[in-house]
Amino acid sequence: LSTEDLEMDEQYLVYPNPSDDWFRIDGDERILSVELIDATGKLVKTVKEVGNAQRISVSELPEGLYFVRLILDQGDVRSQSLLIQR
Repeated sequence: LSTEDLEMDEQYLVYPNPSDDWFRIDGDERILSVELIDATGKLVKTVKEVGNAQRISVSELPEGLYFVRLILDQGDVRSQSLLIQR
């Protein structure tokens, strides 16, 4: 992964990526929840009622590669990788 921000698609942006203690998601559609999944496939964190552009803390998670899964208002699901690096 590069140090540049990565787009989920044209509607969502996860930044900063890599992240150290927190990240944000900017998007057009309301986000109902955010799930963080580690490299083994284990769900390690869920944040409900996120809205848009809320700061999400990952300070309690160890360094590594995670997948951010967004559950959107219309029932759609989007996902993006996130590197936590300190």
